[in-house]
Amino acid sequence: MTQEVAIHDDAAERAAREKQEVMLGWSHAGELIGRVQAAACFATVAEKMILQQYVELKKTKAYVGYPYIDQDGSPATVATLEEYCRLKLGRSARRCEELLSNQKVLGDLYEQAERVGLRQRDYNAFKALPSSDREVIRQALEEGSNREEIVEKLVELTERQLAHKDQLQAELAEAKADITTKDDRAAKREREI
Repeated sequence: MTQEVAIHDDAAERAAREKQEVMLGWSHAGELIGRVQAAACFATVAEKMILQQYVELKKTKAYVGYPYIDQDGSPATVATLEEYCRLKLGRSARRCEELLSNQKVLGDLYEQAERVGLRQRDYNAFKALPSSDREVIRQALEEGSNREEIVEKLVELTERQLAHKDQLQAELAEAKADITTKDDRAAKREREI
């Protein structure tokens, strides 16, 4: 009987250790997730700060003449905004303009869009939508939709716009053909007269 109790105690002790190891693993995973979330927050704040500095530099042209050491180790000075952005901001002036445009078009929802992971092509699709359709996407961001849901809505709205555009182009072609036919008839009557 004591042997059965010892086996039972060993099994209970092993189960308790395994449970503790699982809990420690979850705790560690939670810490890692927290670090990732903090890093993402810092990245968003850093992005906003970089854009603010970009706007200020662009306005004041304070980058002109900024000294730096070139690849050959020789002293040089910055001549263009593109050069400064590449050297000091780690991205092109074009990319800074895209990010600034994304921030302007979404306003307060920009940080949420960045958090869910929208990419430049998503922003471009958003910008191509009419304002009524943009509101659908803004609302999805406000409600906390994830990237997949937002992209799905973007695709749906874009396809609807393309279908509408195709319909308008067909109607335009039909109208042009009608006008051409009427012009031909008018020219024929003119010749007959």
